[in-house]
Amino acid sequence: MVLKQLSLIVFFLVLSCGTAKVDSLSEKCIVNRSEYYSVSKQIKKSVYKNESVSSSDKTSMKQDLIRQISEKVSTVSRLNEQVVENGQTGTYSSFLNTEFVVSSIGSVNNPRFVYCKSSNKFYLYCLIPIKDFELDLYNEVSAKTRIFRQEVKLALGSLNSKNMVFGEKEMSRISDTNLFLSNAIDLVAASKYVSLEDRKRIIDDVAIAKAEYFKLESLSNFNFDTQINRLNNLLLRNEFEKIHLELKTLLIKQFNPSQRERLSMFNNDYQEKLENVIQGLDVSIKKAIRNRDSSEQTDELFSKYSRTTFYKDQTLKLQEYKTLLARRIGSGRTNLFFGLSAGSTF
Repeated sequence: MVLKQLSLIVFFLVLSCGTAKVDSLSEKCIVNRSEYYSVSKQIKKSVYKNESVSSSDKTSMKQDLIRQISEKVSTVSRLNEQVVENGQTGTYSSFLNTEFVVSSIGSVNNPRFVYCKSSNKFYLYCLIPIKDFELDLYNEVSAKTRIFRQEVKLALGSLNSKNMVFGEKEMSRISDTNLFLSNAIDLVAASKYVSLEDRKRIIDDVAIAKAEYFKLESLSNFNFDTQINRLNNLLLRNEFEKIHLELKTLLIKQFNPSQRERLSMFNNDYQEKLENVIQGLDVSIKKAIRNRDSSEQTDELFSKYSRTTFYKDQTLKLQEYKTLLARRIGSGRTNLFFGLSAGSTF
């Protein structure tokens, strides 16, 4: 079975919630692009005169600005299946059916909003000094790298101890931070506003952090292979309930697309074999009911059937079969009836 592959566009936005400084220019709209990152939009004359652009428009322009900055940095491939959206500001994770991912990075803190006029048209600019942005990004990468290494260390300890404390959300967050660092470090490394010494240090720190993350990925893959082999052995022995319990734990964890495909294939094989076993027991028990057979062989059939009661409506079916057989043999005082009344699964 081929797992449907979804790609995503992930935006990491840290937007200022305070009131941004607004400058007003009446003449040409000229931006020094060697000193500022900027986006603009045309506005109405009344908005220009009153400097009355809405807060939602400002938020939208901040988002456009960080996207524009990030799209100049890098475009990389990635697969994911989640959908996360936390409000209009903060962290955005948007998953679209495309073949690429743009990882937006950095912070837009206290940008300037500039009203200006050019050729009888009116504009609003959202600007942030390149120096401010890149220094903020350097500090953010430094902080995130320290936290990232701590989280990776905890995740490695969790995998090694088999406690599996880290679930899907935690592993997804670590994966997102890894993607952020991969893209952000390129911009920081090329920044003329960060000292050479600081650039070398942060490059080394991120390289070490990514190497540790690679160990985590490798160990996760090894543990996954071990778990799949264990599940296959359980399936050979028809230990369906144990498989059911292990799958409940596995299905809430974060896996890469290849692992999810393998897990999905195993789950299909497991359910198919379980359904076939149940159908075989259904046929044998119905035959025993028709023949009014209350022998030890029938008790054994009910015992096998009781081991499937974790699945769908099997508990109800088991009780119905016991009731039907008790009625067919015409005795309210059989061992079968007393066992049913006592709640025995035989």
